[in-house]
Amino acid sequence: MSVQEILAQVANGTLKAEDAAKLLPSSQAASKGISVRVSAKGAVSVYGLQAQFPVTLYAGQWERVFAEAKPLIEKCIAENAGLVDLKTDSDTVKAVKAAARLKAGIVAKKAA
Repeated sequence: MSVQEILAQVANGTLKAEDAAKLLPSSQAASKGISVRVSAKGAVSVYGLQAQFPVTLYAGQWERVFAEAKPLIEKCIAENAGLVDLKTDSDTVKAVKAAARLKAGIVAKKAA
């Protein structure tokens, strides 16, 4: 069962939060250190995206992010590629961002 299916069942009340916690994988991407947990109140928390705090939403909110906000977020990132920080050290990403900034007429500031 996928994470989205589990969240849908929690949202519509056919699955209890405690049972969902057992079904959710403890780590969605071990190499990145991302994990998913269900709180005692039934919220779904994603750990590993920020330094020490999880991103926590209820199942219905996650479903809305997946269904409605994901395309908007992807579009915003694409349209603002030269402005958004991808939080990575990849030289390729740095080069792409620098090119996008030049194209947009934004001069990059050098650290002193």
